[in-house]
Amino acid sequence: MSQKPGLRFNETMWGYFAEGVDDFAEGYERGRECNNRVQFWVTIEIENMEDFIKISGHTAKLTGRVSCSSLGKDLEIRNGEFNLFQPDQATGKRHMTYSFSFTGSDNNDYSLDGHKVIYHDKGKIDLLEDMTTLFTRIYQVSDGQSILLGSGILKYHLADLSSMITSMEVTHCKTLIDRMKTKLRFFSFVFGEVRDTYLRDAVPF
Repeated sequence: MSQKPGLRFNETMWGYFAEGVDDFAEGYERGRECNNRVQFWVTIEIENMEDFIKISGHTAKLTGRVSCSSLGKDLEIRNGEFNLFQPDQATGKRHMTYSFSFTGSDNNDYSLDGHKVIYHDKGKIDLLEDMTTLFTRIYQVSDGQSILLGSGILKYHLADLSSMITSMEVTHCKTLIDRMKTKLRFFSFVFGEVRDTYLRDAVPF
């Protein structure tokens, strides 16, 4: 049985975090002061576009490398997962989530959990801020237990947008027309979610 078309693309984010801090903004500021920078370079792979759009959770595979000033450089990501527009059970707001494991240069295991909050605050023009701000926590993992190491914020920088778009590659698809259709399905899905979240009041029809 042939596989249905999928899509993969590259993404880069970076920012700062501080150990021993629970608050995201405080962790970012403290991390910036001591230049404790975190950056990841990942490939997000949607194996089946139809399932990704239709099935709740919108989950894709995430692979790549991560660097952190205090934990090590160019570390391989394991068990990476990306979720697009997933409802948060506690707040009902939709999140864009990134999660993965890695081993630091100290040979300890860690996990990174990050989320973008996709929610329109009335009276604000917050689409760009929401889509580019990743609230991030790093945990140390030992004997199946995760202990918070620190928190911070990573940013997606618009200067990287063109490279992300040019990196997009349709998989399991031979014809140009089908590749174009697959990309269009993805962009239409994303625009629909963004429209319903941020433009519903501006465009009531």
